[in-house]
Amino acid sequence: MPARLPGTASKTCRTVLVVDTIRCYFLTNLRQFRRYKLKSPGLILMVCPVGAGLRKKIRIFIVGLFAVLIYLRIPNPQATRSNRVEGTIHSKGVPMMDQMEKTPLRVIIFLFLLCWGMATSQGETDSVAPPVPQRIVSLAPSTTEILFDLGLGSKVVGVTRFCDYPSSATSVAKIGGLMDMNYEAIVKLHPDLAVLLTTHRDAQRELSKVKIKTLLTPHEKIADIHEAIRMIGEACAAQDAASQRLDNLTSRTEVVRRAVEKCPRPRVLVCVGRDASVNELNEIYVAGRHTFYDEIIEAAGGGNAFPDGKIPYPQITPEGVLRINPDVIIDLVTEHIGPGKKNPEQIVQQWNVVRLVNAVRKHQVFVLNDNDALRPGPRYIQFLEKLAHLLHPDAFPGESRHD
Repeated sequence: MPARLPGTASKTCRTVLVVDTIRCYFLTNLRQFRRYKLKSPGLILMVCPVGAGLRKKIRIFIVGLFAVLIYLRIPNPQATRSNRVEGTIHSKGVPMMDQMEKTPLRVIIFLFLLCWGMATSQGETDSVAPPVPQRIVSLAPSTTEILFDLGLGSKVVGVTRFCDYPSSATSVAKIGGLMDMNYEAIVKLHPDLAVLLTTHRDAQRELSKVKIKTLLTPHEKIADIHEAIRMIGEACAAQDAASQRLDNLTSRTEVVRRAVEKCPRPRVLVCVGRDASVNELNEIYVAGRHTFYDEIIEAAGGGNAFPDGKIPYPQITPEGVLRINPDVIIDLVTEHIGPGKKNPEQIVQQWNVVRLVNAVRKHQVFVLNDNDALRPGPRYIQFLEKLAHLLHPDAFPGESRHD
């Protein structure tokens, strides 16, 4: 057989060893490969932790490369002793894995340097906090209320024309309605954050085209309201205010639940919208099951009178009210009450059309004209407390009845 050149076996073995080490590194980061949808291993640059920036990737790559070079350059004591006998750089007949086992120092240094580079780079990336929004637009009355409630009103530069609470929100620039946003007006305000509802997917897509950061907040359940408060507080560096508000809402809700837990549960029909400007009872929209109002009724010590169905806010007729025959009717009317309009007593009288209904016969029709009952925001607690007092006035001794 031809004579082997000095050092040839060592270089080949070391090359294979480095390749195998990198291959093992890629296999251990298979999750990152799948995240990036890679079909075959590439540079070590591509297996950095998810979310790493370019600066972080370069740092990890350089440190990893440096570690590989150190791995190759540190002498193998076993090989050194063998060299004295055989006169070669690599001992004959020693398998690659056996050689690795006999060089723990190189393995330890290699892994230490690689892990150190990734850890310090991760810390460097995590230490860079995103900028706190200074110019915010709100695309819903409920999110506007949350922003002002968390002390962020001075940063709100745009709201919808329906955002009328708190009163200071009425002086903020208007950017359209709930579903007819004026995107040109929004862009002119130069916002660094737009707070939307989860139903605003189209608006989110349009705003992303002009590079405006968005925050989608849920709003359909009580838990959604709490989550929206938490999300806005976190996005706007108002975590303490959000935490305090959530604690307040939780404790007040619990007070109501304890007060009514042993009370009989009347069947409640909540009318969320109708044309009260006429003296006829028609186009009645009520709260169905699995809605924000359904939870409020339950927490206040009642039961939703509307039978189970898939439509969250169905429209019913006076005949439908007769068939449901609720014990209590809550009429949420805000647009047709006030000076020059109808008063609550006149609104109640409109329900005399269905005088055979239990709620009408027993004078259990109540009109609420505050918009806190119409918005899934932090003021939902006021609606809950009002409703609980209306349904179970005796459960709150010493407290004035909410009218």
